[in-house]
Amino acid sequence: ILAVSIPAGLSRVILPVGSGIITGMVAVYGLEAVAGFGMATRIENFMMIIASAMASIIIPFAGQNLGARKFERIKTLFKNSNIFVFVLQAGLYVIIIITAEFITGLFSDDPEVIRIGSLYLRIVAAAYGFKGILLICSAFLNVMRRPLIAALLNLAQMFAIFVPLAWLGSRLAGLPGIFAALAISLLL
Repeated sequence: ILAVSIPAGLSRVILPVGSGIITGMVAVYGLEAVAGFGMATRIENFMMIIASAMASIIIPFAGQNLGARKFERIKTLFKNSNIFVFVLQAGLYVIIIITAEFITGLFSDDPEVIRIGSLYLRIVAAAYGFKGILLICSAFLNVMRRPLIAALLNLAQMFAIFVPLAWLGSRLAGLPGIFAALAISLLL
């Protein structure tokens, strides 16, 4: 149990620590930037609900088939889960492109907060399909008794790619550079 739970727990710690670092980078651009970023990440959590749920519900199915040594069913589940999540998130991206100001306007009446939140959503949501795949892959790796690889995958995405790219993006393009760094890190 510990062999699976310790790396899985590490994976759960990576996101808040990385988010804290990124929030610090965003804070340089002012209170409206932090508010817009915070609002957009909450909206993002909502937009990722189905992908997160999919990553959770495939675990018992994949585990059962692993125990039964039905590897073809696991491969089919993995492939179909990734396709479903990617297509779903791509569809949500189209909705976000069209409605970003409306959605962010539901949570703030400050034009600058709405602008920054909409900017984040329009840039980062382009990679939501890849974020969904990352969730599915992490879940499958845990089931396949590879929790350390899942933790390393999340660690690499956050600290080897996103944080350094966000720092560079901030220097080169400001706030949009930070947001683009997240999309690029999820793509990679």
